[in-house]
Amino acid sequence: MLLKEVEQAYESYAQMQYSFTELMGSREMDSLEELYRSERENRNALLNKLGEFKEYQEGLMADSLESANETYSQLVSTLVAAVAIAIVLIIGVTVWVIRSTGRSISLITKGIKEIDYQDLSSISRLNIETKDEIGEIAKAFNSMADSLENYYEKEQRYSAEISEQNWIQSQSASLVSIYSQHVTIANLADDFISRLAPAAGANLGVVYVKDDSGSKPVFRKQAAYADGAEDAGRDFFYEGEGITGQTVRDKKTVLLRDVPENYKVLSTGLGDIRPKIGNAGGRPGSNPD
Repeated sequence: MLLKEVEQAYESYAQMQYSFTELMGSREMDSLEELYRSERENRNALLNKLGEFKEYQEGLMADSLESANETYSQLVSTLVAAVAIAIVLIIGVTVWVIRSTGRSISLITKGIKEIDYQDLSSISRLNIETKDEIGEIAKAFNSMADSLENYYEKEQRYSAEISEQNWIQSQSASLVSIYSQHVTIANLADDFISRLAPAAGANLGVVYVKDDSGSKPVFRKQAAYADGAEDAGRDFFYEGEGITGQTVRDKKTVLLRDVPENYKVLSTGLGDIRPKIGNAGGRPGSNPD
């Protein structure tokens, strides 16, 4: 509205200038003076309108500046708050990461310290499922534990086999050496069973020798081990007769684990005992009769 009034006043003033120019060309001084006086009110009105318009524009500029300052202040406040929140979040995340990493490292350290290097048959696993470098370390540790357990198991099995082979060789050498020390079968059999039974961990033992002098081969007892008040084993048996005879016929070793109640007992200073499977001495990792 104010701009419209200024426009109208300016058009009136422009018309006055045009008329004033024409009168100056005709040199009509009286008319010029009359025109000047008559248009003074319009000129003053134009100046007043321009002043009002100026004040209006300055007011708009002041309002805009105030609004801009307020917006700037709000923006600064928001930015400061956002930065503060970001710092708090960063600190919180950093503390959480440090604690989580610390716990994971503690678990790894504990798992390593708990390894019994003298017995690697069972190694504790790390239960860390994070998808980061710590998790990769835990996976590598668990994989290493599997490898160590497998290696330890193979090593123990190999050591047992080597020990058994060494035992067999040493016992075989000891038993073989007695052949040159005796000239009679009875003495050889007695010495042989006296060495073999303890080495095999047996409670009793009998040595039979095949006799082909008769019409039918017979196996006769030559020596016995742990023979107490009663004789251990039968005096003789034929091939295919009973378990012992069947063993001779099949040429296979028979190992009885569940000894019947009516089997021969041993007479010792502590009382009568039944034969049992044991490891009284010598052979590692075996339980012979």
